[in-house]
Amino acid sequence: MAIINRVSTSNTFQQHVATTDETVTTLNALTEGTGGTFTLSSDVKIAGSLDVTGNLNLSVGEFDNITTNGNVVIQGGGASSNANVGLDVNGLYQFSANTSGAVATRFSVHNKGSSAYIFDQAPGDNPDLDLQAGQTYAFDLQKLNGVHPFVIRTTNASGNVGDTSTYYSVGLTHVNATPSGGLTILKSGAAQAKKDGILYWKVPANTAGDGTTYYYQCTSHASAMVGRIYIGNRSRIIEAKANSITDDALSLAIALS
Repeated sequence: MAIINRVSTSNTFQQHVATTDETVTTLNALTEGTGGTFTLSSDVKIAGSLDVTGNLNLSVGEFDNITTNGNVVIQGGGASSNANVGLDVNGLYQFSANTSGAVATRFSVHNKGSSAYIFDQAPGDNPDLDLQAGQTYAFDLQKLNGVHPFVIRTTNASGNVGDTSTYYSVGLTHVNATPSGGLTILKSGAAQAKKDGILYWKVPANTAGDGTTYYYQCTSHASAMVGRIYIGNRSRIIEAKANSITDDALSLAIALS
């Protein structure tokens, strides 16, 4: 669309009419949604809501990123379109229907009644999880059937499991399908305490060798459904687990004696 020409006192009456007609046509196209493409060559600030009833194409020109400090909600076209919904976040993983893409490990999280969490990629009840810093992991919470809220913490104390200051939320993103077939994406602290969907954790690089043991825990059954998460190099992980086994064996020997 051509830029509207300015007029001055030197223009003819016909030129004034032509410019006025072009202005009216442009405004009608903007308000009524008719006509061709409306092009903006400067920044746009929207204080309210932006409703898009058609498609939003962000792959043209030099478009790079969408940056948000809040949550992102993507609504699809209905439940039948859920299988075709895809999302690529930070180029690290992909969520498409009920599958994930390039993650280091995908854990399918189950529950053993209210007594333990069970992971398909780790044996036993409430198993220790060995993670590597800088990698992204997926915790598939869909088989929890809407119960047993899952949190990652820096302590396993059951008495203060509701204290969100003990949650470790760096690198967390939770993705869940909506009833309308879209996706709800929650980040950081808002991604904690979920009992469905998929929780992604990009483990920060600075957690390697920091001496911290992390924990996964159920906020509803904190004393029973809780396990350790080790992060770092393999030697530290093996050493920590060996010490844990030694402590357990010593406790058993004392009890038997």
